[in-house]
Amino acid sequence: MGLILYLLTAGLILCNLIGLGAAALKFLPRFALSLPAAVLGSALLLFFIEHFVGLGHIRWLWPFTTALAAYSIYLNRTLLKTQLNDLAAFAAGFGYGFAWRMAYPDIVPSSEHMTDLFFISNYLPGNTLPPADLWLAAQKFDYYYAFQHYAAALMGRLFGLDGGTTYNFAFCVVFGLIFSLAWFVARTLIGDSKRHAVLVLLALIIGGTGISPLYHLLYKSDIFSASDTTNALWTNTRFIGLYDKKADGVLAQ
Repeated sequence: MGLILYLLTAGLILCNLIGLGAAALKFLPRFALSLPAAVLGSALLLFFIEHFVGLGHIRWLWPFTTALAAYSIYLNRTLLKTQLNDLAAFAAGFGYGFAWRMAYPDIVPSSEHMTDLFFISNYLPGNTLPPADLWLAAQKFDYYYAFQHYAAALMGRLFGLDGGTTYNFAFCVVFGLIFSLAWFVARTLIGDSKRHAVLVLLALIIGGTGISPLYHLLYKSDIFSASDTTNALWTNTRFIGLYDKKADGVLAQ
């Protein structure tokens, strides 16, 4: 029953997102661009409004937003038919994230996982912003880069989800957006070759930033301890100016 509930929730989220992206196709020609732009615009507007008045729990809205989304999909069905590849890439990313989070749903106390959960939970009550900080009692949550957590909580508030479920479904949405944007960029740069674009997308999924094949040429680690393995994962995904200082391999000379 739990899996059925999650599948139905995933369907509702997808319907709302696709309807939102379909409505924005009148302004942006590709679904891979219209969807993130529409999500960002909607979240920014509500983020602005809720600095003046908190909207509280808005789960009563989802039947109306879902009906509007379904109507938008129907109204823009001709445009959407021209965007089937972008839609498929988004659905594949969402499905990949869903399968991953359903297989490993626990939010383990490592890295910033618990931090992210707390940040999302700060926004779930829907109080006037900035909300109360659940981590530091009696403080206002008016610092840190937390707009993405507000957007995730907004989705959770709309569908009446708890903090942990919101966290997991937010990952699904992010994966979907990454897949569709990567597909769009690959097709734009490569051209008509769908096979090459799929190869680029798979390389992104499997290889992350693309630094993986060069990792052992940059660092001299031969036998990994648990901490070495963790550092390897961080250096692979965040090769942006911090871990390059620790490089001591052939390419680092």
